[in-house]
Amino acid sequence: MPKHSQRQSDFLRLFEPLQPNLERFVLGMERDREVARDVVAETTMIAYERFETLRDEKAFLGFLFTIASRVCRRYHHHRGRQSSLTREAGEMRRDEGLPVDRLHDIGRLYAALEHLSPKLRESVLLYELLGFPMKDVAQIQGVSLSAVKVRVFRGRKELARILREPRETEREYLSDEMVGTRS
Repeated sequence: MPKHSQRQSDFLRLFEPLQPNLERFVLGMERDREVARDVVAETTMIAYERFETLRDEKAFLGFLFTIASRVCRRYHHHRGRQSSLTREAGEMRRDEGLPVDRLHDIGRLYAALEHLSPKLRESVLLYELLGFPMKDVAQIQGVSLSAVKVRVFRGRKELARILREPRETEREYLSDEMVGTRS
């Protein structure tokens, strides 16, 4: 087998199992489906181009998500700050066949994640939502294990605070409903 074909085969063997998690991570960071697709594509291209620099296949997870994290940061830097929860992002989760009540909860969680700093959001997404071990999150973020533990703790605490607060739309909906029942 030619060297190029072997390299491509090795890359795909490692990449394909991680692709769904990569897409979820990037969508959680970017919130806009089109931008997320661009980030995933750029991440994949960079990872493939630099694949030969990887010394150990066990490090591929950290290698791939470190690239994704850096590409996300670059997009944030060039675009300013992120957009709100998009209808397309909800549709993407709906495609996964989840019940409506779960979709609502997921939508609220992703909306709450938007209020976290990028570092906290990244830590929470990688650890809590994608299930990566803290040591892998530390490797991806280029920080110590204790820094990741602090970020995850603070991220959880902040998410709990945000999710406890009634949203403006819920307040408006409740007040409209109460006005409607009085008539």
